[in-house]
Amino acid sequence: MKKTILLLTLFASFANAQYIKEATIKLKKIEEPIKVYDLRYIDKLISFRAEDLPNALATAKVKHIEDLKFDSINYSITIPELKQTYNTENFTYPNGAYETLESFIAKTPSDKIMFPKTHYKALYYEYSNDLVQFFEQGKTDFPIKNYFAVVHNDEVYLNVKAIMNNRADGNGNLSKDIPNNGFLRVKAGTDDFLYVEMPMTKTSTTFLVGVAGGLTAGVASAAGGAIIGGVASGLSNGMIGIASPNLMKGIVLDVEKKEYDIFKNCKDFNTFLEAQSTSAIDCDKDYNISNIRGIMNKI
Repeated sequence: MKKTILLLTLFASFANAQYIKEATIKLKKIEEPIKVYDLRYIDKLISFRAEDLPNALATAKVKHIEDLKFDSINYSITIPELKQTYNTENFTYPNGAYETLESFIAKTPSDKIMFPKTHYKALYYEYSNDLVQFFEQGKTDFPIKNYFAVVHNDEVYLNVKAIMNNRADGNGNLSKDIPNNGFLRVKAGTDDFLYVEMPMTKTSTTFLVGVAGGLTAGVASAAGGAIIGGVASGLSNGMIGIASPNLMKGIVLDVEKKEYDIFKNCKDFNTFLEAQSTSAIDCDKDYNISNIRGIMNKI
């Protein structure tokens, strides 16, 4: 049964955490409603995936939401464990630590056991596990940094220092705010093209809004390009927080070339697509984090 409910009434009914699998939300001062999925309410903030932007985490403060519609069967006070990456195919790199690019390509990890901890700079990212430090078992004082990659629980993490050292010629400068001992979780892509994100320059944390398990990367005035419908209106009014390619730059490990390409802007991204015999995108309409991640899954 469809219900239309004022969010403050719904969220005041229970303590701290609630989940709706599918809903439609209405922003104040925005005429067009937004269809969303995996809506979570934690600590007076909601996070969700918008239908127009399925490959990105969006957030909004409750005070900006007028009401919502949902089927009661989609409602739960228990939040399920949700996938935090957007790759549509599983990576085939075995779990373990890889000391070099060559060992990673060969899929031959060392036998050393590593465990992750959230990096203190993870506030730039959608989820706290998007940026971690790894520690060798029994050695908890210093995080590792001279490893190319670590695969943990079937998720691939690429080392920041290795990204800096293996950039393609002429690629742009990345933020020095992320230390060399950080490992970026691969958010999308395939075994041949592994996609991560990193600030191009130092990003002010005043843009950030906390969400469960991590933080969004920017209450952007735009998501880098025009986004149709209520999502665009919500972004332009500062009501929705979502990662922007103007703040977070895409980086892809090209396994065959053994180097990283950095997408400084839409032109760079299109140059990469054309080199892969893939159609370029419309920079005015389609250049946003969700589309970039989705395209990387198909390369």
